[in-house]
Amino acid sequence: MNLNVARHPDVDVRPFWNAALGYEDLWDADAIDPNGRGIQLAFNDIDRRGRGRSHIDVSVPAEVGRARVDAALAAGGRLVHHEEGRWWTLASPDNHGVDIAIWPDV
Repeated sequence: MNLNVARHPDVDVRPFWNAALGYEDLWDADAIDPNGRGIQLAFNDIDRRGRGRSHIDVSVPAEVGRARVDAALAAGGRLVHHEEGRWWTLASPDNHGVDIAIWPDV
């Protein structure tokens, strides 16, 4: 199974998604969970910038949350909202959303 993410050809969103999800590059255009548990991401070109409408929720252990957010921000993401001690909402360079939530039992 895979998830297709729309992006403008001039905007490289794969580093953001790899950082936010803990994924790695697959071939020259996709991304995959190195643990083999998550779905494969495929990136499809569209003609207009900033059209991202997808939103993914990710749960990570508390000790991983801040580092995951920092990596996604360093990869071109932007902080949209932060609920202290619970989750961060980020936007990709092409305006897709991701919530990174920390849970003590993950």
